[in-house]
Amino acid sequence: MRPDTAVILVVDDYSDMRDIIKATLSAMGVITILEAEDGLGALEILNSRPVNCVISDWKMPNLDGLGLLKVLRNDPKYLGISFMMMTGDVSRENIQEAISVGVNAFLAKPFTSTSLCEKVTLLTEKAYIPSQKAILKQEGIGSSSDKTLVLIVDDSSTCIDDLSGKLKDEYEIKEAKNGEIALQLIKMRPEPAIVLIGVEIPDINSLEICRRLKADPMTEHIPVMFMAEQVYEDDISEALEIGAVDYVSKQAGAMVLKAKIRMHLRLKQRCDELTQQVNNLMRQVMDLSSK
Repeated sequence: MRPDTAVILVVDDYSDMRDIIKATLSAMGVITILEAEDGLGALEILNSRPVNCVISDWKMPNLDGLGLLKVLRNDPKYLGISFMMMTGDVSRENIQEAISVGVNAFLAKPFTSTSLCEKVTLLTEKAYIPSQKAILKQEGIGSSSDKTLVLIVDDSSTCIDDLSGKLKDEYEIKEAKNGEIALQLIKMRPEPAIVLIGVEIPDINSLEICRRLKADPMTEHIPVMFMAEQVYEDDISEALEIGAVDYVSKQAGAMVLKAKIRMHLRLKQRCDELTQQVNNLMRQVMDLSSK
């Protein structure tokens, strides 16, 4: 995302500081700049319209920057919003605490307009771009359904119907009855958040499907769960060795199946967040070392 297309929320209890940041953002070409004087005011704005990036001071009355960050990272509707923390205290303890919560970047006070521009550019590169569906949902227009996509791969229509029945109230379902179709669907957008594969698949062995997904940089991040009528220890071991995250019985109840899917999606989300944090911090280190 380019800075000029981003919606950026500036949160600071000093109006002069907000004015300085807004002037710098405007000079960068940012068109939509929102502002709040504390975390509570920021949440009111975030509840009323989509925002891509938040630039927040750490120390503020009512709800400080860390408190605001915790709220955003613990609420799925704010998932993906980039967050930069401004602080005059860049101690190791503060940095580690903010990283553990899910901060994307730091801006040490006092700062120059150049350093702010560099950090904002970095922030917007990884910014969340709300889909039209998400915007309509937040504005209360259209369907409230925004389900996570699950791909079920199995040669049995009965099995697919059974699994779909267990999951369709919580997830959007796509299905494939052979490996070729499955591999094509996985590369289409939107991609599935997780793939459930039966062990008996015609044309391409289920293990081979998993191997191909894990060997492709475009799909290696997608969790794969194996399903079987009978679960054997050797089969579980082989599936896990090639990159599957789980191996479950097709007879598993809806509660167990949903719990496993939620667990693996949470783990993937946390892994993605940590990877992004490391990449952002490494880029900041590289930027500092080049000066």
